Amino acid sequence: MAEKNIAQRSKSLAELFAIPRTWNRASYAKNIAGCGVEPTSMDACSFCLAGALQCIYPGNSWVRDKLIDTIGQIPPWNDHPLRTQDEVHELCVRLRI
Repeated sequence: MAEKNIAQRSKSLAELFAIPRTWNRASYAKNIAGCGVEPTSMDACSFCLAGALQCIYPGNSWVRDKLIDTIGQIPPWNDHPLRTQDEVHELCVRLRI
């Protein structure tokens, strides 16, 4: 079995974003140096909500639909300059995703 990054090993978005420094804005995924990488890269260690969604729920539109019904478009909500990881985590806990 191929190795997985931290998001791919997580069972839910709430589980991933409970871990400090696993969330970011403006990039689907970043490596430890803060450079953008593919969400499925082994170097990926922080994720935007959409990037993490691709790793944890690949091909499952019900989670994406649930998010869009709640917050509207995912990237603008995630990338708001005042957004925090705590808010992202709380949203995921509330939606049970």
